Amino acid sequence: MLKHRQGDVYADTVRAQNEAELMQKLIIMYFCTVRTKLIDTVVKTMMRHMVRDMLRELPSTLIGELYQREDVDRLVVESEEVERRRDGSRRMYDALLSAQQLMGKILLK
Repeated sequence: MLKHRQGDVYADTVRAQNEAELMQKLIIMYFCTVRTKLIDTVVKTMMRHMVRDMLRELPSTLIGELYQREDVDRLVVESEEVERRRDGSRRMYDALLSAQQLMGKILLK
């Protein structure tokens, strides 16, 4: 068996203390990292649930607010400009339809 000298025992004790301190610091750093990650995850999860709930409830709330207002009739009436453009588009459609029919008759003859 090897006998340890007194200096070797002291060196082993110092090394063991240094390793114990290192392990303690590593464990503290690990738990700080885990705590930070957990806090971050909790906040992100709460925000995701809040946004999901808002997206689910918002359309019905907005439609409800829209129909509760007294000016619904005013909102669903076409402006004169839109009515004029719609009528112009209808006339153009009818003209193109009759032109297509005439072209079909000419090509068949």
